[in-house]
Amino acid sequence: MQKILIDTNEKFIDFLIACGINRQVLDHASKMDLNVPKIIYDKILMNFSEKTLDEVTKNLLGVYGNYIATKYLQIKYKNIKNEVPIKDQNENIITKADIAFVDKDNKINYCEVKAVNKILDNDESYEENNVEIIKYKSIGKKLMSQVSKLLSTGSKVNVIVFNGCDIDNKVREKLINNKVRIITILIDINNLENEIKKMIVNIYQYVKLNITINLNNQNKIIKSC
Repeated sequence: MQKILIDTNEKFIDFLIACGINRQVLDHASKMDLNVPKIIYDKILMNFSEKTLDEVTKNLLGVYGNYIATKYLQIKYKNIKNEVPIKDQNENIITKADIAFVDKDNKINYCEVKAVNKILDNDESYEENNVEIIKYKSIGKKLMSQVSKLLSTGSKVNVIVFNGCDIDNKVREKLINNKVRIITILIDINNLENEIKKMIVNIYQYVKLNITINLNNQNKIIKSC
C-alpha cells in the first residue's frame, strides 16, 4: 500500500485537524506562543518516547484547558481576552494573565488556569524524594507566585481548575485568605488528559503506518499555524 505524502505545512495542519485537533485549538495555542504542529512534528513524529509523549500531552492539556476555560467564561461574562500583559508600577510586563474578563459589576477579573490533577503547597513537608510530590509542589509554588503578581494589580483574581483536580487544603486556605475565587469546570481533568494522550498516540501510529512526511523545504513547520 502506497503511503500518503505530506510535504507542506498546510497539508500537515489539515492532517492534524482531521485527527481531532481543531483549528480553534491551534489558533488558541498560538496566542499562548505554542506552535502545536511543530511540537507534534519534532517531539512525537521525529522523537517519540514515553518522555516526549508525556511532555506533549501536558502541553496540549494546558492548551485545551485554557481554551475550554475561555469558552466557559464567554458564556457568563464579557470582554474576554487571553494572554493579557500585567505590568508593574514602572510599566514593565511582569507576567501575563491566562484570561481576563469583565464581570457583572464591571470589574476586571484576571484568571490563572491550571489544567492539572493535583496542586500541593510548596511550604508543606512531604516525601521530598518522591518525584511526583516534587512536581505537584512546583505547580503549587508557581500558582501562588502567579496569583501574587495578578493580585498586585488590585483587580479580582480567579484560579480556574477542572473536576478531579486535588487541591491541597493549605493552597485553598492561602487562596481564600487572599480573596481569590476558585472556579471548577465540570470536565474531568484525568479523562481529558487520557483522551489527549490517546489522540497523540493515534497520530503517531497512523503516520508510522500510512504517511510519509517530507517537510525539508518547509523549515519543519516553524511558521505559525
